[in-house]
Amino acid sequence: MRKQWLKSLTPQKTWDFFYGDEVERFISDFYADGYTDIAKMCQRFTQDFPSTDLGFFEQKELDYLATLIEQYIRDYIVKIGGAYNLKIYSEEELDEMWLNETNELLELIRSTEFSLKIAKNQHKRKP
Repeated sequence: MRKQWLKSLTPQKTWDFFYGDEVERFISDFYADGYTDIAKMCQRFTQDFPSTDLGFFEQKELDYLATLIEQYIRDYIVKIGGAYNLKIYSEEELDEMWLNETNELLELIRSTEFSLKIAKNQHKRKP
């Protein structure tokens, strides 16, 4: 089952499933960590993949996924007219993005928790 799923993946599907954010953000995050080679970025990224409901990935499967992600990134770079057109974020910009995303997530958790409390209280009041 997992092998069929892997064979059905395209670079686009792989990118959307495992990352889904902008290419510039991906490259900037790894650049900030000292990576300058796209292939090595992709290899490192796949090492953090968790298992799926289909089980753990074998190393050759992780290598395959890294190749698909690298292909997506390289296709994107060609599409925008070359690497010099990439917007590379500074560490400060990346930190600000992370903080904003974390705050949005915390707000979502708070609002969900509040909604659950209201629903629970309404359920208690019903005769």
